[in-house]
Amino acid sequence: MEKPGVITRALAVFAVLGTLAVPSGRTAPGLPLFADSIELEDAIGLSVLDREIVAYDVSGGASPVLRLDRDEQVVWQGSKGRVAILLTDRRGLARSADVGGWHEVRYRLAENKPQSALIGSRLGLVVTSQRLLGFDGRSGVWLEHPIRLFEELRAVRTSDSAMVVVTQYRAIGLSPDSGNFFEIALRLHERLEAVTALASIATVTTSQRVLVFQGRTGSWQERKRPLN
Repeated sequence: MEKPGVITRALAVFAVLGTLAVPSGRTAPGLPLFADSIELEDAIGLSVLDREIVAYDVSGGASPVLRLDRDEQVVWQGSKGRVAILLTDRRGLARSADVGGWHEVRYRLAENKPQSALIGSRLGLVVTSQRLLGFDGRSGVWLEHPIRLFEELRAVRTSDSAMVVVTQYRAIGLSPDSGNFFEIALRLHERLEAVTALASIATVTTSQRVLVFQGRTGSWQERKRPLN
């Protein structure tokens, strides 16, 4: 059985941190521009009327209408850059300006129903009591990564092309360039100090190490901090 209050506290942390998303990176004059370091204009939006949902792509007009199931309720919606996400009490729905059509992920019977999502310009993240659900805007695919029993979220950060989730056990990175979740274990008594995300790179600073997630390769690199 789940430890009472653990997931509630985790989702509360997620909801608060979601409002503190790190803005997309900007390069200094003279430096080369990469695709994930250019701030994207919003290219997609959502419209909900009764049981019908339409995503509007500024480059291609409106998508086909998606109809909700009978008695299905919309609990959250949002869009940024090239990604739009809508959550109901039964499933997560996503649309990408890069990939046509609607893409859905159904919640399991035993997992809680999330009340919000976190969106970067090219990806999205939904947290349930059992899974991290990441939407890859480049491929239009929902990815999932299990949450362990009694695991609590300590920090969540996003940029246009990278997301990082930190719990008491591990740091988990997600990027549309690598198209999957990648994790690195935290050590016993390793204290979390700071978490940032910029362009396709996320950095986790602890009392023992600096951990860097490279979104383009899906790899974690570490540098030990000198002992005082």
